[in-house]
Amino acid sequence: MNKWLCSICIGFWLVASLSYAQTPPQATISWQRNTEPDIAGYRVYQSIASNNYGTGPMYLLQSTTNSVTVNLPQTRCSVRYYWTVTAFDFGGQESVKSVEVSKTIVGTQYWIGACKKQ
Repeated sequence: MNKWLCSICIGFWLVASLSYAQTPPQATISWQRNTEPDIAGYRVYQSIASNNYGTGPMYLLQSTTNSVTVNLPQTRCSVRYYWTVTAFDFGGQESVKSVEVSKTIVGTQYWIGACKKQ
């Protein structure tokens, strides 16, 4: 009887650990909405290198939106992510990029075995 109970306890611990391990880290980026009447939406750019956003945005959002929550892939320890936001109008013209913001994802608090806690 005691052996059976111990197996169940180990099974519950493994399930709990696996579900915790699959939860990716997140970041919420928010901004003050543009009040111009012809704003069609926002473009959110994401990168792991400061001021190096490549050719296209990571997210396209409606003009009524002023935040986005993103899941962050962690493939290495201590990864710093950078974001910037632009507004665009119905003609396709895009504003200058906002001030850059960043967040560092650190350690095994997100994925078991990904790296040692810093």
